[in-house]
Amino acid sequence: MSDLCPSCGFNLVKDKPIEIDGYVIDQGERTVSYEGKQVSGLTLSQVLMLHSIAKASPSCISSDALLNRMSDSDNTNLVSVQLVKMRNVFEDIGVTCPVQTVWGRGYRWSPHPVPVGRQKREEAA
Repeated sequence: MSDLCPSCGFNLVKDKPIEIDGYVIDQGERTVSYEGKQVSGLTLSQVLMLHSIAKASPSCISSDALLNRMSDSDNTNLVSVQLVKMRNVFEDIGVTCPVQTVWGRGYRWSPHPVPVGRQKREEAA
């Protein structure tokens, strides 16, 4: 993989830690903390996804851009699978995952995301 993401231009090596809404996401150290508490159990791909989504905030970032950031694969299901696993890690420590699915557009940072099923119903209304 190149140092720059071909879709979003993020520097995979030199991006600085991001501090947002009580989270500190450090892709170089491969760590995430929330209000000073380490979030353990996240994979490198999940840290890269979270970093990318936070960096794009308040805009959405597409599944393709996230996939390019974390893998050479072209399987976009990889993003949704990693997101489910990441949400489970946050749930295990009692914190709501700050990633909101935006149907048809991708993902965005949201410190208080709407549950996915409820979001879909609200958009349909």
